[in-house]
Amino acid sequence: MLFSLVSLVVAGLTFVGATTETCTHVDNTTLWVSAIVGKNGVSTAECWGIQPPFVVSTQPGTVGNEFLQLGGLSNGSYTVFPAGPDVDAGLHNAPNAQWVAVLTGHGNVNFPQSPATPNLTFGAGSLIIAMDTPGTSTIGHRTVWTGGSVVMQMPFAPGFVPEHKTIEGACPK
Repeated sequence: MLFSLVSLVVAGLTFVGATTETCTHVDNTTLWVSAIVGKNGVSTAECWGIQPPFVVSTQPGTVGNEFLQLGGLSNGSYTVFPAGPDVDAGLHNAPNAQWVAVLTGHGNVNFPQSPATPNLTFGAGSLIIAMDTPGTSTIGHRTVWTGGSVVMQMPFAPGFVPEHKTIEGACPK
């Protein structure tokens, strides 16, 4: 069930309002997403081109449309931030290596240990990867969500990391 839902989410994010951190314009067959990664104990951003690329779906309900598998997943959560003022999630590491889908609202991530890394700003329809788990980054990143934002977190299965191409820095807008 979750796997089917995730496929549906990617189809919706990619073709209905894909925004800042989810882009397919680097090449039109690859899903490019900003990834928050830990390198040498510091959180930073990379742009990942998920592999294998999009294919034409043969699944009922999506036949003939571009389709991409997100890979092995383990559980998932749906978070609703309270309406009202912005919610500062503080400095933290990603609790799991995971996909993060922003369903409504807006988020801003900054990297206090990496001042050369620009903030990531993403809104409804964005899909990002969070990989700066404990042990890869000493203090992690800081996220501020607009009040009322709704986010879905989909941890990778143990030991799984999506195959990808890497471009240094966040994905182009």
